[in-house]
Amino acid sequence: MLVSVYPLRVRGRRLKIEAARQRVPAKGDLRTYQDRCHLVAVLEPAMPKDERALPPLYDPKLVLISPQAIRLMGFERVGEGEDATTYMQEWLCETG
Repeated sequence: MLVSVYPLRVRGRRLKIEAARQRVPAKGDLRTYQDRCHLVAVLEPAMPKDERALPPLYDPKLVLISPQAIRLMGFERVGEGEDATTYMQEWLCETG
């Protein structure tokens, strides 16, 4: 499903919708998969050579659905190894 994604949190803190929409959205193909005991949502790049614009969203829950958008809430990991931190994150995913 091709979408434009607006992250609604920065390091776990909620942004106002207006502030989030002023940022450039990440665009790509929204996919989910099962990884051991976690459901994971990822935004695959629109072009094969591009890098992923957003970290994966772990344990995503559907919060809102409308004809043009869905909102997912879950957790993202920032950093690597022992320095990694987990934050709550929400994605506003708009189609079209």
